[in-house]
Amino acid sequence: MRIRGEWGAHEAPYVRAVLICPSLGIRSPLTFLVDSGATRTAILDHDAQNLMIPYDKLTRQPQGAVGVGGMAEAFLMRAIDLVFQADSGSHVERLLTIQVLRHPTRTERERHAVLALPSVLGRDFLNKYELRLNHKKRLVAIEG
Repeated sequence: MRIRGEWGAHEAPYVRAVLICPSLGIRSPLTFLVDSGATRTAILDHDAQNLMIPYDKLTRQPQGAVGVGGMAEAFLMRAIDLVFQADSGSHVERLLTIQVLRHPTRTERERHAVLALPSVLGRDFLNKYELRLNHKKRLVAIEG
């Protein structure tokens, strides 16, 4: 299995997948920042808004989450499939949970900055496979 990605915004690696959550009626393409510094895969504010994710139907994590966007409310979406286009056809990755984050913002400037943050594909997924990044050769690949 080989999932190919691309170098995108800010010269960072990205991959695309279709996110499927039957319990919420969600089936939509998403672009994920490949983030080996993120413990967990997470859907951030902009994508959560676009997907119209109902936070009230998710499990709230009382401890929240912290990352580049600062402290955020964290919720769990359950029984998720991420469908990637691989060289050998579709690759379906079944996740028991995925985090959905909501960052509190006090100003329009903060809101704009938070909405610019991409969803991230974290180590809960990446550690199962070999991650190959080579900026010079424009290579982004997840293999396994």
